Amino acid sequence: MESKPSYEELEQRVRELEKTSRETDRHTLELLQSVSLHQAITDTSGEGFFIADLDSRLLEVNDAYVKRSGYSREELLCMRIVDLEAVESEQETLQRVRKISKLGSARFETMHCTKGGEAWPAEINISYWDAYGGRLFIFIHDISERKAAEEALRESERQYRLLADNVTDAIWTMGLDFHLKYYSPSFLALHGYSVGEEFEPDLLKLLTEESYRLTLQAFAEEVLRDGNAGVPADRAILLELDAVRRDGTVVPIEARASFMRDGRGAATGIIGISRDISERKKLEAQLTQAQKMESIGLLAGGVAHDINNKLCVILGNAELVLEDMDPQDAMRRHLEVIKQAGNQSADITRQLLAFARQQAIQPRVLDLNETVSGVLRMLGRLIGEDIELSWIPGEDLSPVKVDPTQVDQILANLCVNARDAIEGTGRLTIETANVTLDEAYCAGKLGFIPGDYVQLVVSDDGCGMDSKVLEHVFEPFFTTKASGKGTGLGLATVYGIVKQNSGFINVYSEPEQGTSIRIYLPPFKGGTLDQRVAAEAPLARGGDETILVVEDDHAILEMIRMMLEPFGYKVVTAGAPVRALELARELGTGIDLLVTDVIMPEMNGRQLASRLREEFPNLRTLFMSGYTADVIAHHGVLDEGVQFISKPFSIEDLARRVRVVLDWEG
Repeated sequence: MESKPSYEELEQRVRELEKTSRETDRHTLELLQSVSLHQAITDTSGEGFFIADLDSRLLEVNDAYVKRSGYSREELLCMRIVDLEAVESEQETLQRVRKISKLGSARFETMHCTKGGEAWPAEINISYWDAYGGRLFIFIHDISERKAAEEALRESERQYRLLADNVTDAIWTMGLDFHLKYYSPSFLALHGYSVGEEFEPDLLKLLTEESYRLTLQAFAEEVLRDGNAGVPADRAILLELDAVRRDGTVVPIEARASFMRDGRGAATGIIGISRDISERKKLEAQLTQAQKMESIGLLAGGVAHDINNKLCVILGNAELVLEDMDPQDAMRRHLEVIKQAGNQSADITRQLLAFARQQAIQPRVLDLNETVSGVLRMLGRLIGEDIELSWIPGEDLSPVKVDPTQVDQILANLCVNARDAIEGTGRLTIETANVTLDEAYCAGKLGFIPGDYVQLVVSDDGCGMDSKVLEHVFEPFFTTKASGKGTGLGLATVYGIVKQNSGFINVYSEPEQGTSIRIYLPPFKGGTLDQRVAAEAPLARGGDETILVVEDDHAILEMIRMMLEPFGYKVVTAGAPVRALELARELGTGIDLLVTDVIMPEMNGRQLASRLREEFPNLRTLFMSGYTADVIAHHGVLDEGVQFISKPFSIEDLARRVRVVLDWEG
């Protein structure tokens, strides 16, 4: 039988109950005060707030959450947290609540759902209080704007990454210590690496020593100014550098870079774009070479014109003296030497005019195969018996419109060069073919235009040329031959002829591997093949026609008179166009032929001829010049029916040409 507690024990029990009651009342008061405090704060804030128990039932909710959720307060107080979340199940929500009850607090992001079904992102901040079985104090922050901004940023970064990964230019960033932080796949490709391959982003190893120094120098001043004198003006820094590829080859690049800055405007790094400019450099070099060739051509043409005028006087007078000199005269040998040297000089000036595209030409529509076949025997004698000449004509070759004498010049010059490149025995091959050049072939070749062409190829198995020689191969007077072995005008002449006929030329050569020179001429699209002109008229003496000669160089004027008078012609001379008009009127209808220089003061030869034909419609005209002037020729091509003779000319050349013009029935 259990004994009754003593008085002292009962008194102790009462005191404990009173203490427990007082603590409960205190906790209750603290809880009520805390809830009132939270209620007061959260009802006036923009953030949502509610209190829930460990079963996730809502016990209190503020006005901000009521407004955001779309539910009424009464509806919310009948709901649980799981009813408001859009992504978690009831089990997941309860597990999270239990975990928070142990940890005491938590912060995370989730999705809440409005009464209308709209899901919205929320940042949750929870504190746990274990009074009354546990209470959860939950702040809910609507982060829709922040999420939208983050998504926009991610999309921007995704697009930037997509652009950086696919653009052909190399994109990179580096810190102010010049260490690379980011580089695109194109950056790797530029330096000879593949994506995923081991790569050391060391700027010192990616640039030549000189280019690395230039890079540091270009940015160091701006970096220093940023640190000592505030924010410099934004500007892009453009550099041309030499990049080192993985295999050690060096490629020229263009780098454009600028500073990245923080909110205060201070430089934090460098962002840049690089690109391979090898092709551009190649085209620039080709353009520079073309401009140089054009300038040399203009100079050569002008010099040749002046020299031709002087040679015309020298050779003409030498011939006139020789005509009257006794064959046994001791001085005759000296005049023959003068004449020979003059003719050699005339050949050089003709080559210069061909290079400068200022020689007079009379293009005809012809079959290139027939033209080449016609000079094979001459070419064989030119190259000698030790060199085998192989001729491979193309089938169904398209016709071309070109002066046949120019084809002879091309073949003679190329074959002589090939002969000199072959030591001892060798082989020289001439080929023709119809070819079509596409854009890929023409890319990077200045002046090359895609299309159909007739190709003429001259190849040899001689000593070949290196890249340094090839850079100058078409320049006049450039030669690798020993002194006295060549003038350096052969390929220059070929170059000028090809350009004058709207074609282009390419040279393939390597040391000890021979040379192949390919010429491309545009095919003639209409008409029929022209027959070669019959032999020139025989040299006729005893002509009785009247010839008006107009030339502003008195020495040449007198020389032409002395050349023509022995053939029976009546020669009237004028030193200027205006004087020629006066003489023509004085003579009336008695003038049969006008022989006139092209370039003269007062008016040019063509204008003079036009003025005279107004009064004398049947007047024939023979133009002469030290070079072809645009007043009678378009880029050196004579108009149909125009008769022309180049200075210097011999007595026989002039007499024969005069007779042809006088007898011409066109």
